[in-house]
Amino acid sequence: MTTPNRRIPFSRIANGRDVGGLPARGGAVRTGQLFRSAAIAAMVPDDAAMLRSLGVATVYDLRTEEERSKAPDPVEPGVRIVPLNVLADRAEDAAAGMDMLTNNPEALAEMFAGGAIDQVMEESYQDIVALPSALDSYRAYFRDLIDPDRTGAALVHCTTGKDRTGWAVASLLLLLGVPARVVREDYLQTNTDLLPAMKPIIDNAVARGIPREPLLRVLGVQDSYIEVACSEVRSRWGSIEGYAFDGLGLTDSDMDALQARFVA
Repeated sequence: MTTPNRRIPFSRIANGRDVGGLPARGGAVRTGQLFRSAAIAAMVPDDAAMLRSLGVATVYDLRTEEERSKAPDPVEPGVRIVPLNVLADRAEDAAAGMDMLTNNPEALAEMFAGGAIDQVMEESYQDIVALPSALDSYRAYFRDLIDPDRTGAALVHCTTGKDRTGWAVASLLLLLGVPARVVREDYLQTNTDLLPAMKPIIDNAVARGIPREPLLRVLGVQDSYIEVACSEVRSRWGSIEGYAFDGLGLTDSDMDALQARFVA
């Protein structure tokens, strides 16, 4: 199946798209309700206007405190920013390593020497699923999504919008009954949507001695990464529903509210 084109044509915000438009249990995921992207700190007036036109009133920022302090989300009238530090319990993580890539690529090259990149990324995905700070963050994210007092659309982002944001979106879609193959296809769309925007950073890092192939594995996504996340869910909680109930502490009524809010 080919997913529909749900890209949002931002000017300076990378990897933006509507989470809706995919087949789900009992219908399809509603469009215009939840959007995803990379960091929004560098947005220009056209991007702010786009967010207003989309009706975004809540922004879930999944970055670490250090990431947020270096590139804070702009404060827009009527927009509520919800900081959720997924990696608070392990901030030195590949999913939060963009600062090292930009400022010290030689150290990153040394870290990934010997073909360890896949192991590093897979451990990162285990963290995103199972760290106490991750469970706290995604619990707050899901509960806020279904809060009856929350109005308007929402945007979820991290730094590149692929790992922490990737799981925020993939877990939601799986809980809504989107087929696993469609969720994976949507997850892998980041390679098309993000990597072109990363070309200057990639070219600079390659010029400073980082091999291109492992670099692309850090900056892009792989099917094996999301499989590690799903395997971690199965090993700890048995299923995505077990993750929701036993890992995040959601209830049957929470799940009903999620379905009612996001599936038409």
